[in-house]
Amino acid sequence: MIRPTFRAVDPGRSRIVLIGTPRYRDERLADVPVVANNVADLARAFTDPTLGGFAPEHCRRVSEDADLVQIGEVLTAAAEQASDLLLVYYSGHGLIDRRGKLYLSLAGTRPDQLAYSALTFDAVRETFLDSPASNRVLILDSCFSGRAIGQPLAGEEQSLLTALEVSGTFTLTAATANRAALILDGERHTAFTERLLRLLQDGSPRAGQMLTLTDIYRHLHAQLTAEGLPVPQQRGTNTAEMLGLVHNRQVVTARQLLAHEALPKLVNGAVTGKPAAIAPAWPGLPTTATAPAEDRIAPAVEQALRHVAEAGSKQLRRICLAAVAPVVAAIAEEQALGIAATLSDADRRHSVLADIAVVVAASDTFRAIDILSTVWEPYRTMALADIARTDGLRHPDNGAYILDTYILDDTRPRRLGADSLSAIARAVAAFAPDRAEEIAAGISDEYPRTVALAGIALTVAVTDPGRALRLIPDRCGPWAVPAVAEALAVIDPDRALSLIAPLVGQRPHPLALIGVARTLAATDPHRALRIACGITDRARRAEALAAVAEVVAATSLDHALEITRMIGDSRMEEAALADVAPVVAAKDPQRAMDIAEGITGTLWKVLALAGIASVQLETPHRRRSAIGLAAR
Repeated sequence: MIRPTFRAVDPGRSRIVLIGTPRYRDERLADVPVVANNVADLARAFTDPTLGGFAPEHCRRVSEDADLVQIGEVLTAAAEQASDLLLVYYSGHGLIDRRGKLYLSLAGTRPDQLAYSALTFDAVRETFLDSPASNRVLILDSCFSGRAIGQPLAGEEQSLLTALEVSGTFTLTAATANRAALILDGERHTAFTERLLRLLQDGSPRAGQMLTLTDIYRHLHAQLTAEGLPVPQQRGTNTAEMLGLVHNRQVVTARQLLAHEALPKLVNGAVTGKPAAIAPAWPGLPTTATAPAEDRIAPAVEQALRHVAEAGSKQLRRICLAAVAPVVAAIAEEQALGIAATLSDADRRHSVLADIAVVVAASDTFRAIDILSTVWEPYRTMALADIARTDGLRHPDNGAYILDTYILDDTRPRRLGADSLSAIARAVAAFAPDRAEEIAAGISDEYPRTVALAGIALTVAVTDPGRALRLIPDRCGPWAVPAVAEALAVIDPDRALSLIAPLVGQRPHPLALIGVARTLAATDPHRALRIACGITDRARRAEALAAVAEVVAATSLDHALEITRMIGDSRMEEAALADVAPVVAAKDPQRAMDIAEGITGTLWKVLALAGIASVQLETPHRRRSAIGLAAR
């Protein structure tokens, strides 16, 4: 059975208030020292990045000695600031007055003057009702806390929370209205909070990716009942009970399930052309847009491998395998390397190994470098440049180390070609533009030197247009025009088009226009579309339209789909959709999957699914344009 969906909490728009009273000044109220542990350990759990992930400043612990005014200030501020979740936890003595009203005791509470010295539950209720938070959660660990959800003492009183039954409210209490919460010898917390913390810290095999409020209540109800302890009570309205409060540490993610159970069978089926006989569903795992990305990749990867297995020829299957291998590497390196080993074409095999290494580098740079040790040039250097760029953007010193140690090491018995140096310069520009210029200046051949400088200019054009203009030459050879024009289009589109004008009728002309159209699509899609439509070469026009559609898809899918239909060739339209689908996946995974499944061509469908999984996995691998394959 597929679990109902949950809605994860947005920690930045949420506020938590933890109130605990371990000691009392009035000797008629017994001290409960473990309450201090309740509050401290709950705060630790909620602010743990692997559990709740709430910022410490959004999780307020009220002072043990706080009076009514101080508590009122904290509760009111939290209620006003919370727009997603407002959670209030209280642990201490719950007291009932002669009329059956519930009060939460404070350090200065006097049992004979509750109205003046204790926090009335009515005040908490009013604070909840006044808050703009979409979800309001109240957790009470106190004697007689069940009174808060309407369990009447002696069967006479009406619920104090009847008025609180508004959208997005959930109340969880440690005991029924007429039972006392317990403290067990040898335990660090009260009985209820002890078991609540165990659940938060250890997780549950019966819950999903997140522990919802319903998961928490059901687990605690079963646990406390089995131990003969006071049974907790709950009341939830609307969908508040499906709010995912913390991550479940016992969940088996789709990535883990795929890697250890299904992936070997799926890969084997794709390699042999015999589809694997495994269940297509992923029980117990969320697959909606609210689920974490790693739990949505299972369908994309599974379907991609199934379609590879069903490819009509070995040649097509091998091309598809080459496209899927980098995505598989993000889940299971061994399986990805196994795919590469089955590719009989040596050039394709080394290209795929380079792509796999780039993906592996995201988690283990030196393992990726080991994979590249046997990879042919220029794939090896291109991959190392990609790794240096990715590492350099996080830590510039790391990028420089990879560059100097593994790419530009003069002790190595090899000579880098001008094209490789050009690729290195473009990659290094992302984190060290001065160093990139030095590398480009050292290229002796004019064409690759110009292309390298144009690539650096394109990289820095948005953040440093002055540097970009300095690097772009006024004149260049025809074969360098596409790279130069694409970089120049970021800063001066008119000048870029004037640079291309003399090349009309020459081969570089449509290539240059494609780059300019791609660059302009982000800021001026209508002009980019006019440029693309003006290309006379049919295949190159399709490439340009696909490039524009891919960029436009990030902001307007409907417009992007209209542009793909302008291509006028069903095969190239599907290839363009394969480029568009991954862009859509970043915001609407299900719509992206629908686009992919609507593609009839096996290669384009597989490329679309692999691209979707790549986006959701946030892999850095270099996805080849599907429209480029179609054009060839």
